[in-house]
Amino acid sequence: MKRVGLAVATGLVLAACGGPLGPIAGGELAGVEAEPPAEWLSVPDTIQLEVRPAEPYSVNVWAVGVGANLYVAHGPDGPTWGARLQADPRARVRIGDTVYALEAVVVEEAAELGRVVDAYVAKYGADVEEGFTPIRDRREQAMEQALDNVGGTIYRLQPRQGGSANAG
Repeated sequence: MKRVGLAVATGLVLAACGGPLGPIAGGELAGVEAEPPAEWLSVPDTIQLEVRPAEPYSVNVWAVGVGANLYVAHGPDGPTWGARLQADPRARVRIGDTVYALEAVVVEEAAELGRVVDAYVAKYGADVEEGFTPIRDRREQAMEQALDNVGGTIYRLQPRQGGSANAG
């Protein structure tokens, strides 16, 4: 009986988080909705990405800001969030307590890919030399594959066309 109570309590805690908890995917992101900034000047190491608006699914991901654009990437194994983003490009991102409604576009242009790769290396490169926990190892390997264009995908997250932060 104690296990059932613990399981219920854990489920309630996770449901109240309004997003992912570490490596465990979450649902709809809670927060104050706002228009995306003109420039993504200070993006933390890990942000929260929500995909599939009809049944929100959110994860913690690495991201970089390059000027007016925010970027996320994944390796060739195609995580769940990547497949869902391919099916429906609408996404929401939470940084701190602020949520931004965005849409994903696959980056294919060589010059833009180069800028994004440079930004990822500048931001996360030092961590590679210092070592990672197992989760960071997998994330770092996927990032290398995406950035080396070995079957990975880089997405530009940009303001939604014709939509506001409240568009779902």
